[in-house]
Amino acid sequence: MGALGLFPDESDGWVWSAPVTLPQGGCDISLNADLSQQMRVEVSDEQFNLIPKYANGQSGVPEAGNGLDSAVSWPNGGLTELGGRTIRFRIRLTKGRGGDPRLYAINVRDA
Repeated sequence: MGALGLFPDESDGWVWSAPVTLPQGGCDISLNADLSQQMRVEVSDEQFNLIPKYANGQSGVPEAGNGLDSAVSWPNGGLTELGGRTIRFRIRLTKGRGGDPRLYAINVRDA
């Protein structure tokens, strides 16, 4: 099993997903991760242009903790309005007191 993390001397970084077409009826996003509270999930179009409503201060926040299915929520509600669009996720990782965050998977499920 593999995981994505930060280089030992880095305090923050990110990883991009492959393009994903979101379901029309809405979807739920979750992470399989260690220290998910040290991650933020942003959304861009296929060409890596961040969508302001889902990036920076509006990025998705996973439930705190470790393990499977840390649900991600956005302060503006959710991704329903992006249904049918092809997007990419950018997962930002930040080293904190708890240690180094590790990302194993991002899950997209029909709502």
